[in-house]
Amino acid sequence: MSQENVEIVRKLYEARGSEFYELLDPHVVWINYASAPEIKPFIGHEGVREWAKGFRATFGDYEIHATEIIDAGGDQVVAVGRVTGAGTASGVPVEREVTSVYTLLNGRIVRGQGFGTRGEALEAAGLQE
Repeated sequence: MSQENVEIVRKLYEARGSEFYELLDPHVVWINYASAPEIKPFIGHEGVREWAKGFRATFGDYEIHATEIIDAGGDQVVAVGRVTGAGTASGVPVEREVTSVYTLLNGRIVRGQGFGTRGEALEAAGLQE
């Protein structure tokens, strides 16, 4: 099941539009990294759409690409990626590493949580660098 979960998370980073939401459980819990402007949980597909709208309002047409996907065992996967975009107010280009821990159940993502660093994400998933 772990390799299957890794592939689901890989597809998440490649998916666009409705394909993206097909990989998420209808009741998914989506949590930003701790230093994000909004750290409340976003619940369900509508919550994730709200999160994406806020992210887009800050970074414009952003792109996120996975650079590393790690099987954390059991039902968890750690993803490391790069987000690129530009500040909508400033126009300043932004590129930074983003890390998330995903929890999967029955072939769908039921929780996604962002972390400030790769090390924090690995620790949250019970792994070490």
